[in-house]
Order: sequence, then C-alpha cells, then structure tokens
Amino acid sequence: MQRLLSFLLLTFAALALLACSETAPDKPAQPNLLDIQRLLPGEYVGQMSRGDVYHKVAKLEVPAFGGTVFYHHISLVSAGGPALQRKVYHFDDSGARMKSTVLLGTGDVFTDSDAMAETLENMPEDKLLRFPDACQITWSVEADAFVGQVFREKCSYQSVAFGGIVSPEMTYRLTACAFAIDEGIYRENGEPAFPPSSAVNTRQGTADCRPA
Repeated sequence: MQRLLSFLLLTFAALALLACSETAPDKPAQPNLLDIQRLLPGEYVGQMSRGDVYHKVAKLEVPAFGGTVFYHHISLVSAGGPALQRKVYHFDDSGARMKSTVLLGTGDVFTDSDAMAETLENMPEDKLLRFPDACQITWSVEADAFVGQVFREKCSYQSVAFGGIVSPEMTYRLTACAFAIDEGIYRENGEPAFPPSSAVNTRQGTADCRPA
C-alpha cells in the first residue's frame, strides 16, 4: 500500500510539473544592452513616402548626461543634412537600462560628434523632452535581431510640438546590417498626430551588408 501511495504521489507530481511546463509562457530572451551599444552607431539609408531617408547614429561624450549617449540624426538630404528629426538614446552606466531623449526642433545639420556633444551639454532643460519612465524603450532578442519597443497603452507625455498629450508606438529592429523603424504618435482621442511610418534602413559602408 505504501509503495502504491508513493507511486501515485510521484505520478501526480510529474503530471503537475508537465502541465506547468506546457502552460508557462516563454519569456523573451533578454539582450545584452552593451551589444546593442556596439551595434548601433553607423549610417543607414531607407525609403519613406517622401523618398530616401538618411540616418546617422553616433556615440557622444556628454558628461552632464552620465552613462552612454547616442545621437540619431534623420534627414531627407544626406546622412549629415538638414534634420527631419533628431533623437538621443541614453543608456545608464551599467548598460542595463535605456531611455530616449528627443531634441525639439529640426533643421540643424550634423557637423561632428564633438560639436553635437557640446550642443547637448549646454542645452537648457526646457529645450529637451525627456520621456517618463513608462516610455523607456524595452529590448528583447528575436532570432538575429535586437527588438526595442514602446507601447502607447503604457506611454504618454505632454508635447509642446503637438500641442497636448500624445502617446508613441515604436518598434526598432536592429541587426548587423539594418535598423528598421516603425513608429507613430497618437493624440488622446486615438487619432495619429502624423501618418505612421515604417522603413527598413540598410547599414552603409559595410561590405558584408551589400546586396549580392
């Protein structure tokens, strides 16, 4: 009887363990943000409805920000041409967290990293839009890509540029050869502040990434 009871207990335990293993959702692989920092800098070219779009991502030394800072310059003219949009990606010292800071205004050309770092160092706080913690870009790993996302259900902020509270929806997909960006910004009523955009931007200047 004792052997039968032991056998039944072991059987129930095994079935319970199997059920847990089948129903527990797979957790996304956690990326090493230091790997993302090594991969991010470079020049990329993609296409939007307005034609070619040029991206330049450069690492900056900005002691006032702390951590590691990258400047993302987006232009319809060239990698360093007049800016359509300007962003700053800010990682903390451990590389464990990433925040995004957006520079307000467009039009400036990209001169060099030192000049841009000095601009950021001296820029008044009221000229910078710092996303709240709920808007922190979260990263996961999918196949050979690092995927960064911001969900509008969780993220909203007061925008001077758009004249009210807005919520961004963004997905970044970074690989050795491309930086794909899907993004939109939505008003409180759910209407897009501008038409959402999507582009696969191919890394330039790397032989391994050229089409065969």
